[in-house]
Amino acid sequence: MSTERAAFITGGTSGLGNSLVRLFLDNGWKVATCGRRKNLLDELARDHGDDLLALACDIRFDNHLDSVIERIEEKWGSIDLIVLNAGEVGPVPLPEVYGTTLMDLRKTMETNFFANFNIIRKFAGLMKNPSLIAHITSDASSSPYPGWGAYGSSKAAMDQLIRILDEESKCSGINAFSFDPGDMRTEMHRKAIPEDDPDSLKEPDVSALELFSIVEKKLGVR
Repeated sequence: MSTERAAFITGGTSGLGNSLVRLFLDNGWKVATCGRRKNLLDELARDHGDDLLALACDIRFDNHLDSVIERIEEKWGSIDLIVLNAGEVGPVPLPEVYGTTLMDLRKTMETNFFANFNIIRKFAGLMKNPSLIAHITSDASSSPYPGWGAYGSSKAAMDQLIRILDEESKCSGINAFSFDPGDMRTEMHRKAIPEDDPDSLKEPDVSALELFSIVEKKLGVR
Protein backbone atom coordinates (compact mmCIF):
# COMPACT_ATOMS: atom_id res chain seq x y z
CA MET A 1 0.00 0.00 0.00
CA SER A 2 1.44 3.36 -1.04
CA THR A 3 1.79 6.26 1.38
CA GLU A 4 1.87 8.72 -1.53
CA ARG A 5 -1.10 10.89 -2.33
CA ALA A 6 -3.86 9.38 -4.44
CA ALA A 7 -6.87 10.93 -6.17
CA PHE A 8 -10.05 9.73 -7.84
CA ILE A 9 -11.07 12.04 -10.69
CA THR A 10 -14.30 11.33 -12.57
CA GLY A 11 -14.63 12.06 -16.27
CA GLY A 12 -10.91 11.97 -16.99
CA THR A 13 -11.04 11.27 -20.72
CA SER A 14 -11.57 14.82 -21.97
CA GLY A 15 -11.71 18.50 -21.04
CA LEU A 16 -10.90 19.56 -17.49
CA GLY A 17 -10.89 15.98 -16.22
CA ASN A 18 -8.19 14.97 -18.67
CA SER A 19 -6.11 18.04 -17.79
CA LEU A 20 -6.46 17.23 -14.08
CA VAL A 21 -5.46 13.59 -14.52
CA ARG A 22 -2.30 14.50 -16.40
CA LEU A 23 -1.39 17.36 -14.06
CA PHE A 24 -1.75 15.32 -10.88
CA LEU A 25 0.25 12.45 -12.39
CA ASP A 26 2.98 14.84 -13.50
CA ASN A 27 3.23 16.09 -9.92
CA GLY A 28 3.75 12.71 -8.32
CA TRP A 29 0.18 11.72 -7.46
CA LYS A 30 -1.41 8.33 -8.00
CA VAL A 31 -4.63 8.79 -9.96
CA ALA A 32 -7.71 6.69 -10.62
CA THR A 33 -10.09 7.98 -13.24
CA CYS A 34 -13.15 6.71 -15.00
CA GLY A 35 -15.21 7.33 -18.09
CA ARG A 36 -17.54 5.67 -20.56
CA ARG A 37 -15.28 5.82 -23.64
CA LYS A 38 -12.91 2.87 -23.42
CA ASN A 39 -10.78 3.97 -26.38
CA LEU A 40 -9.90 7.23 -24.61
CA LEU A 41 -9.23 5.39 -21.34
CA ASP A 42 -6.89 3.00 -23.18
CA GLU A 43 -5.09 6.01 -24.68
CA LEU A 44 -4.61 7.48 -21.20
CA ALA A 45 -3.35 4.17 -19.87
CA ARG A 46 -0.77 3.91 -22.66
CA ASP A 47 0.62 7.34 -21.79
CA HIS A 48 1.13 6.58 -18.10
CA GLY A 49 2.47 3.74 -16.02
CA ASP A 50 1.44 2.06 -12.81
CA ASP A 51 0.50 5.39 -11.20
CA LEU A 52 -2.76 5.49 -13.21
CA LEU A 53 -5.92 3.41 -12.96
CA ALA A 54 -8.06 4.21 -16.04
CA LEU A 55 -11.34 2.39 -15.55
CA ALA A 56 -14.43 2.05 -17.72
CA CYS A 57 -17.31 3.18 -15.52
CA ASP A 58 -20.68 4.89 -15.75
CA ILE A 59 -20.96 6.72 -12.43
CA ARG A 60 -24.75 6.41 -12.53
CA PHE A 61 -24.56 2.68 -11.78
CA ASP A 62 -23.88 1.17 -8.35
CA ASN A 63 -22.07 -1.91 -9.62
CA HIS A 64 -19.70 0.20 -11.72
CA LEU A 65 -18.77 2.32 -8.69
CA ASP A 66 -18.34 -0.79 -6.54
CA SER A 67 -15.86 -2.17 -9.08
CA VAL A 68 -13.88 1.10 -9.07
CA ILE A 69 -13.76 1.14 -5.26
CA GLU A 70 -12.50 -2.46 -5.22
CA ARG A 71 -9.71 -1.67 -7.69
CA ILE A 72 -8.60 1.47 -5.81
CA GLU A 73 -8.64 -0.32 -2.46
CA GLU A 74 -6.57 -3.18 -3.86
CA LYS A 75 -4.00 -0.83 -5.37
CA TRP A 76 -3.65 2.02 -2.86
CA GLY A 77 -5.90 1.26 0.12
CA SER A 78 -7.12 4.84 0.52
CA ILE A 79 -7.29 8.19 -1.27
CA ASP A 80 -6.65 11.83 -0.39
CA LEU A 81 -8.91 13.48 -2.95
CA ILE A 82 -12.10 13.02 -4.96
CA VAL A 83 -12.79 15.38 -7.85
CA LEU A 84 -16.43 15.22 -8.92
CA ASN A 85 -15.80 16.37 -12.47
CA ALA A 86 -17.98 14.22 -14.73
CA GLY A 87 -21.10 16.11 -15.77
CA GLU A 88 -24.07 16.25 -18.11
CA VAL A 89 -24.97 19.57 -19.76
CA GLY A 90 -28.58 18.55 -20.26
CA PRO A 91 -30.76 18.79 -23.36
CA VAL A 92 -29.37 20.66 -26.37
CA PRO A 93 -30.16 23.01 -27.94
CA LEU A 94 -30.58 24.51 -24.48
CA PRO A 95 -34.35 24.82 -23.83
CA GLU A 96 -36.16 27.31 -21.61
CA VAL A 97 -37.83 25.93 -18.49
CA TYR A 98 -41.20 25.36 -20.19
CA GLY A 99 -39.39 23.50 -22.98
CA THR A 100 -37.54 21.22 -20.55
CA THR A 101 -39.21 17.87 -20.05
CA LEU A 102 -39.32 16.05 -16.73
CA MET A 103 -37.14 13.34 -18.28
CA ASP A 104 -34.58 15.97 -19.38
CA LEU A 105 -34.32 17.20 -15.81
CA ARG A 106 -34.16 13.72 -14.34
CA LYS A 107 -31.36 12.65 -16.72
CA THR A 108 -29.31 15.74 -15.90
CA MET A 109 -29.84 15.36 -12.15
CA GLU A 110 -28.97 11.67 -12.38
CA THR A 111 -25.39 12.46 -13.38
CA ASN A 112 -24.77 15.86 -11.80
CA PHE A 113 -26.47 15.25 -8.46
CA PHE A 114 -27.50 11.68 -7.66
CA ALA A 115 -24.37 10.00 -9.06
CA ASN A 116 -22.12 12.47 -7.23
CA PHE A 117 -24.07 11.94 -4.01
CA ASN A 118 -23.60 8.19 -4.44
CA ILE A 119 -19.84 8.57 -4.96
CA ILE A 120 -19.56 10.62 -1.75
CA ARG A 121 -21.52 7.99 0.14
CA LYS A 122 -19.79 4.93 -1.28
CA PHE A 123 -16.22 6.26 -1.16
CA ALA A 124 -16.41 7.44 2.46
CA GLY A 125 -14.49 4.41 3.69
CA LEU A 126 -11.56 5.14 1.37
CA MET A 127 -10.99 8.74 2.46
CA LYS A 128 -7.93 9.57 4.55
CA ASN A 129 -7.87 12.08 7.40
CA PRO A 130 -7.34 14.74 6.16
CA SER A 131 -8.79 14.50 2.68
CA LEU A 132 -10.68 16.60 0.14
CA ILE A 133 -13.80 16.36 -2.00
CA ALA A 134 -13.86 18.91 -4.84
CA HIS A 135 -17.05 19.42 -6.82
CA ILE A 136 -16.68 21.04 -10.24
CA THR A 137 -19.46 23.61 -10.37
CA SER A 138 -20.46 26.49 -12.66
CA ASP A 139 -21.69 30.06 -12.40
CA ALA A 140 -24.90 28.65 -13.94
CA SER A 141 -25.62 27.33 -10.43
CA SER A 142 -26.13 30.88 -9.12
CA SER A 143 -26.81 33.03 -12.23
CA PRO A 144 -30.17 32.65 -14.01
CA TYR A 145 -28.98 32.08 -17.57
CA PRO A 146 -31.90 31.32 -19.91
CA GLY A 147 -31.72 27.76 -21.20
CA TRP A 148 -29.60 26.48 -18.36
CA GLY A 149 -32.45 25.36 -16.08
CA ALA A 150 -31.60 21.66 -15.89
CA TYR A 151 -27.84 22.05 -15.64
CA GLY A 152 -27.89 25.08 -13.35
CA SER A 153 -30.41 23.49 -10.98
CA SER A 154 -28.41 20.27 -10.75
CA LYS A 155 -25.21 22.16 -9.96
CA ALA A 156 -26.95 24.40 -7.41
CA ALA A 157 -28.33 21.33 -5.63
CA MET A 158 -24.89 19.73 -5.53
CA ASP A 159 -23.26 22.95 -4.30
CA GLN A 160 -25.62 23.01 -1.33
CA LEU A 161 -25.01 19.34 -0.57
CA ILE A 162 -21.26 19.99 -0.63
CA ARG A 163 -21.62 22.91 1.80
CA ILE A 164 -23.62 20.75 4.20
CA LEU A 165 -21.16 17.86 3.84
CA ASP A 166 -18.28 20.19 4.69
CA GLU A 167 -20.00 21.27 7.89
CA GLU A 168 -20.81 17.68 8.85
CA SER A 169 -17.34 16.32 8.06
CA LYS A 170 -15.11 18.64 10.08
CA CYS A 171 -14.49 16.01 12.77
CA SER A 172 -13.54 13.38 10.20
CA GLY A 173 -11.00 15.65 8.51
CA ILE A 174 -12.81 15.86 5.17
CA ASN A 175 -12.94 19.28 3.52
CA ALA A 176 -15.60 19.49 0.80
CA PHE A 177 -15.80 22.46 -1.54
CA SER A 178 -17.02 23.54 -4.98
CA PHE A 179 -14.70 24.93 -7.64
CA ASP A 180 -15.87 26.98 -10.64
CA PRO A 181 -13.33 26.54 -13.47
CA GLY A 182 -14.90 29.22 -15.68
CA ASP A 183 -15.94 28.97 -19.33
CA MET A 184 -13.50 26.54 -20.90
CA ARG A 185 -12.70 25.31 -24.37
CA THR A 186 -14.21 21.86 -23.89
CA GLU A 187 -16.41 19.36 -25.66
CA MET A 188 -19.26 20.12 -23.24
CA HIS A 189 -19.11 23.87 -23.87
CA ARG A 190 -19.01 23.34 -27.63
CA LYS A 191 -22.07 21.09 -27.36
CA ALA A 192 -23.99 23.62 -25.25
CA ILE A 193 -22.97 26.87 -27.02
CA PRO A 194 -21.52 25.99 -30.43
CA GLU A 195 -21.59 29.63 -31.54
CA ASP A 196 -19.04 30.73 -28.91
CA ASP A 197 -15.62 31.73 -30.22
CA PRO A 198 -13.17 29.08 -28.93
CA ASP A 199 -10.44 31.71 -28.68
CA SER A 200 -12.49 33.54 -26.04
CA LEU A 201 -12.59 30.51 -23.76
CA LYS A 202 -10.18 29.33 -21.07
CA GLU A 203 -7.89 26.40 -21.69
CA PRO A 204 -8.74 23.47 -19.35
CA ASP A 205 -5.05 23.25 -18.41
CA VAL A 206 -5.27 26.72 -16.84
CA SER A 207 -8.29 25.79 -14.70
CA ALA A 208 -6.61 22.52 -13.74
CA LEU A 209 -3.59 24.43 -12.41
CA GLU A 210 -5.89 26.65 -10.35
CA LEU A 211 -7.61 23.69 -8.74
CA PHE A 212 -4.31 21.87 -8.18
CA SER A 213 -2.99 24.89 -6.29
CA ILE A 214 -6.08 24.95 -4.07
CA VAL A 215 -5.76 21.22 -3.36
CA GLU A 216 -2.10 21.51 -2.37
CA LYS A 217 -2.81 24.45 -0.06
CA LYS A 218 -5.74 22.72 1.61
CA LEU A 219 -3.69 19.57 2.18
CA GLY A 220 -0.82 21.61 3.56
CA VAL A 221 1.61 20.72 0.79
CA ARG A 222 2.56 24.37 0.41
